[in-house]
Amino acid sequence: MKGIFAAKYILRKQIGEGASGKVYAASDVNSQAEVAVKVLDQSLARDPRFIERFKREAETLKAFNHPGAPKLLDFGVADTGEHYLVMEFSKGKNLKVVLDEERKFAPAKALRVTMEILSVLDAAHARGIIHRDIKPDNVMIFPNDQIQLLDFGVAKLKERKSSGVTMEGAAVGTPYYMSPEQASGDKDIDHRADLYSVGVLLYQMIEGSPPFDGKSMMHTLLMILTHPIPKLKVDAPKSLNETLEKAMAKDRDTRFPDAESFLKSCEIALRDVVSGKKEEAPEPEKPKGIVLPEKTRPRILCLDDQEMIINIMKHLLEHEGYEVITSTSWEVIHSFLFTNAVDLLVSDVEMPGMSGTAICKLLKQTMPELKIVLFSNLPERELEQLADESDADMWISKNWSPPKWLEIIKGMINAG
Repeated sequence: MKGIFAAKYILRKQIGEGASGKVYAASDVNSQAEVAVKVLDQSLARDPRFIERFKREAETLKAFNHPGAPKLLDFGVADTGEHYLVMEFSKGKNLKVVLDEERKFAPAKALRVTMEILSVLDAAHARGIIHRDIKPDNVMIFPNDQIQLLDFGVAKLKERKSSGVTMEGAAVGTPYYMSPEQASGDKDIDHRADLYSVGVLLYQMIEGSPPFDGKSMMHTLLMILTHPIPKLKVDAPKSLNETLEKAMAKDRDTRFPDAESFLKSCEIALRDVVSGKKEEAPEPEKPKGIVLPEKTRPRILCLDDQEMIINIMKHLLEHEGYEVITSTSWEVIHSFLFTNAVDLLVSDVEMPGMSGTAICKLLKQTMPELKIVLFSNLPERELEQLADESDADMWISKNWSPPKWLEIIKGMINAG
């Protein structure tokens, strides 16, 4: 698309394209000022609620003024029916391009860039603006390590009514920077999702790759939800690893409460990096997976946050000759399911900080052959509905007697 657009702008060339639309380098017909015009995908306007949401979000963004974000100058609907946003033209270099060229930064530079991003987010969050799509593609960097953050609000505009994470994950493009709550399809996303994504970006700038990179999109999402945060391989002070761990905590309630707190932690880490302070007691790298002996009998993985329930289930199943692995944490998912043959997963519906139904749905798409039983004391009708929605193979009520638990599990194992 080139030429006059919306009777006000001359589109010169396309400079970007994403799930929400195309971006053009352009100029204002009257002032000749350089601008960037984002023409949103027309499919977004099929939702009847989109137009009001578009106006509301655009008005909020137009009032936001920060040197670290190109100002929204104009928005509207062209005579072709296309919704558009007009922003100041950023003359920085795209961070993704820079990382493709340099692969990674020295920790001090990575921290300085991160602090610039957090400064912008602190101002945006104070106005109730959540970015939702922090990634290298949306960061422009300048020679003095200052930045501009692109695409504010567009991620919210492109949200669609969907029952699963896969559709929205595919729409966003790459899952690497998604927070666990975004990866699990949670609709209640707040500013702490941005902080998680900035933590991922900081890790990538230092290490040269994101912390979680699976064999497929679904595998990556599962790693985000279940795998422990890897420590930096580079020589770094304890304060830097602690900053990353807090920024990327699975449970958002244990993350930094706001961008300002995250920024202050980065300042401490930067001082330690510049002074040459090192990790006082480096821990040996944890193994990537736990390898069990060769399987000679059916293997069952049981997850529940109640020790008593776990112990009853373990005793019951081992008495029948099954090999039983138990845990109160989702983190074992990656260690066992992707490195060992498990015949059946029995999982509580609500593990701490994580939805069992969301994990179940992702696992069934990644490992359709894995049998999954949801386990809960929810009302039976509600539990049955959750099992159906998450593609679980069966469900068991904790209110039933243990012999009935065993009957259902034996039936699942024998059916395979």
